[in-house]
Amino acid sequence: MTGVVGGTTVVTDPATRRAASAPARAARAARAAAGPPPAPPSAPAPPPPPARSPSRGRAWCARRTPTRTSSCPASPRDHRVSGRDAAFTTELFYGSLRAQGRLDAIIAACVDRPLAKVEPAALDVLRLGAYQPLDMTVAPHAATSETVALARAEVGAGGASFANAVLRRVGEKDLATWIAEVAPDREKDPTGHLAVVHSHPRWVVRALSDALAGNGRSRDEIDQSLEAQNQAPAVSLVMRPGLTDLDELIDHGASRGRLSVFAAAWPSGDPGGMDLVKQGRVAVQDEGSQLAALSLALGADDLVLADDAHWLDLCSGPGGKTALLGGLTIDHDADLLAVEPQEHRTELVDRAVASLREAGREITTLTADGTTIGAERPGEFSRVLADVPCSGLGARAAGPRPAGAAPPPTSASSARSSATC
Repeated sequence: MTGVVGGTTVVTDPATRRAASAPARAARAARAAAGPPPAPPSAPAPPPPPARSPSRGRAWCARRTPTRTSSCPASPRDHRVSGRDAAFTTELFYGSLRAQGRLDAIIAACVDRPLAKVEPAALDVLRLGAYQPLDMTVAPHAATSETVALARAEVGAGGASFANAVLRRVGEKDLATWIAEVAPDREKDPTGHLAVVHSHPRWVVRALSDALAGNGRSRDEIDQSLEAQNQAPAVSLVMRPGLTDLDELIDHGASRGRLSVFAAAWPSGDPGGMDLVKQGRVAVQDEGSQLAALSLALGADDLVLADDAHWLDLCSGPGGKTALLGGLTIDHDADLLAVEPQEHRTELVDRAVASLREAGREITTLTADGTTIGAERPGEFSRVLADVPCSGLGARAAGPRPAGAAPPPTSASSARSSATC
């Protein structure tokens, strides 16, 4: 049966309606059996961005980190890397700091603007990129490729293009050619020449030259002095007095130190995984720092005439010399007070002396201004150590200052500030 509704013929008989719809049902069944239609072709997915080199990324992160206590420290061990990767990261980070003055002179010859107008993050990327082919014998194309990827990840696409252009120019010449081009003439400007060649601030070059002359040495030795400061230092260990000895360290691969009776030389790599270090019985400390503590603990016996029961370490953070002093107090039946004006550095001192405290040494830490201790506790201390590296050149080998480091204090107030850092 059929009818007309609104001008449209409608089938109302059920049997007739089923018969009429049979072809449509068959078509739907066929489509269901064949599965869904294939998706229309789409544009290929964009390739993933190039991965940032782990070593270069860590070195960049360390350069951009204001303090070692932040979330991105310089130590490769904090990133769980070791071996060649750790060695590469360490050399890239510290080496690019030591060479920063020379690198900046070369980079300045390759850019179209003063370096002061280059974004600081981009400039750090360029320093890392330039150091690799000039000082680490990394192939220029490899250094450029990896550094451009680092710039893209950390600075952005514009920074990547800028780094690519600059580093291609840097890679066109070797280090000797660049130095000959950018360093001032030695005859006309000897201080400026040495400052670029050896990557030291001008005032450091002058100060070291004057120190040579003042000690009866020839100023011609200035080149050797500056070169020595740029050598990557060997790792020196210190034995906590009473907690280990040289024989035990030799069993772990170390050898006798050169200057300090408590020193040992570590052949290569990171000693942080050694049990003696983990237990706080051995630590990393250069021999110069050890001698500063030993001169007070072992070299002043004939100078102390009164009661020798109380020792004082001013500017004690991060605690290396404090720990050596504290270990030697037992031979004098003395206690030690370690003063540090910054609380977070006092915590570092506490960590450094923890194993000695467990062994019975009397070591107390105090967060305070060291310049007031004498007035607050007059006549109490028989031995006082005030080793203040901040008022000099700092520990250039262990943590080198960049070539733009500020000159030493020139006023009483700034000197006092340095003495309490």
